[in-house]
Amino acid sequence: MGDTHNLAWKIVYVLRGWSPLSLLKTYESERRTYAQELIDFDKWWSQLFHGKPRTEENQDGVTHEQFLSAFKKVGGFTSGIAICYGPSALVDTTHQSLAPNLPIGERMLPHVFIRAASAQPVEVHDVLPADSRFKILVFAGNVADDGGCAKLQGLADDLRKPENFLMRYGHGDVGTWAVFDVLCFSAAKKEKVGYLGEQCLSSLRRPKAISLRRLPALPDFPEFFRPHYSKVLLDDEDMHGHSGGGGYAKYGIDEHAGAIVVVRPDGYIGTVAPLDGVPFLNAYFAAFLL
Repeated sequence: MGDTHNLAWKIVYVLRGWSPLSLLKTYESERRTYAQELIDFDKWWSQLFHGKPRTEENQDGVTHEQFLSAFKKVGGFTSGIAICYGPSALVDTTHQSLAPNLPIGERMLPHVFIRAASAQPVEVHDVLPADSRFKILVFAGNVADDGGCAKLQGLADDLRKPENFLMRYGHGDVGTWAVFDVLCFSAAKKEKVGYLGEQCLSSLRRPKAISLRRLPALPDFPEFFRPHYSKVLLDDEDMHGHSGGGGYAKYGIDEHAGAIVVVRPDGYIGTVAPLDGVPFLNAYFAAFLL
């Protein structure tokens, strides 16, 4: 299954003219080592099942610890968690320190965030479908802080430029790219930030007794990052306090510095960049996109 997932998106990109034929060579360089390891492991795994457990009379038998270790290893193979692709055009570890708990070359770690528009809890993998697109995860930091929204707006303006990777290689317009899907993750708390800010407040119907002037003007998210309500999430607990929160800490991302995490179409992390690292991402994608 892992082989299929690794190869399928690369074939799609070549057939659609989005990548050169050389992209297909990365299938062998990324998967051959693990395929051979799996073959060797299967031989050892089958021997464990055929062997007898170690006892006082049979000191050459299989110990409980050996069997448990093998069971954990086979779980890593079947789930893909044990796979880590080495540096290549598709895997760039230059800025690993920005998200030390998200190893570049491995699968994206699961975590529950909440939607900024509804406070609904969402598992991050539910917004990373296998739809052949690169997911650009913008960990924007705390946009409720002074300058937070301005920094995010600056990134939005930068990403709109035709010479940068989203518009150059995206094959589409904002929110409808065929190659990319952009999601924004803020460290702000739900009561400190608004999905639409004042625009949302002014459009809501409220009893006459409630004055809009009494409602706080919440910082909102740039329009670029919210072509759909599902594209903006918060690292906060849901309304019941049952799930969510702690995602930045789990991933090792600084709430003030932020980071951009690129997840490949097969679910593996391709690279990490700083929020002002659009030139770095331009070079990253230029290595294998047309």
